[in-house]
Amino acid sequence: FQQSKRRRYRSKLTLASLVLTEALKVLKKDSVKGKYCKDPNKPTSFDLAAAQLRNISGLILLRRKRLVEAMYRFEAALKCNNDFVEAHMNRAAIALGFRGYWIAHTSFTQVLKLQPKNLDATIGLGVAYRGIATDPDPRGRKKQRDEWYKLAIAQYKKALQINPAATDAIYNLGHLYMDYMNNVNEAEKWYKQYLGKPKSQTARAARKEAKDQLAEIAYQRAMIEKMKK
Repeated sequence: FQQSKRRRYRSKLTLASLVLTEALKVLKKDSVKGKYCKDPNKPTSFDLAAAQLRNISGLILLRRKRLVEAMYRFEAALKCNNDFVEAHMNRAAIALGFRGYWIAHTSFTQVLKLQPKNLDATIGLGVAYRGIATDPDPRGRKKQRDEWYKLAIAQYKKALQINPAATDAIYNLGHLYMDYMNNVNEAEKWYKQYLGKPKSQTARAARKEAKDQLAEIAYQRAMIEKMKK
């Protein structure tokens, strides 16, 4: 599977699938059926292997754009080993795409318990907080919207403490202040900081968005001045 990520070895994805299919047959044998993955918080060596196989199965499905099936595989992996960081990250990434902010929140929180300085999980939890603030699902949402936004800001700034060059955190701060909190001054500050980073460290789409937002801020200020006159 790792080799198949390289363009010249793409055909190895099929081989990886065939090997995985044979490996998964072991989990269906009568001799092991119902005897593994009983406690995800106390996995046996067999449980760890089963979790790995299910995670790889999810990654292959992800490569084939079968996101819902991949999600089920990652969740199955976590039922074998709840401390499986990679499976949690994969599950959370898909959940964010489907606006499953509570699911993402659960997985990112678990990852940060195991790896407090995991940069992607730190930023991801901030995105989950931002989503929860506007999520119509009220489950467990005991905080006000602004409180969730403050939690998101704290996560992004924590990411910058871990790595000051974390451009995803910088962009997300600008996005949060502009599109959710209507604070154009803070948004302008963070967008300018993002555009000040080397292009190699930023995303093309995000740079375009930042430029468009700065242009919108400038237009709004010009209109306000015109109205005053």
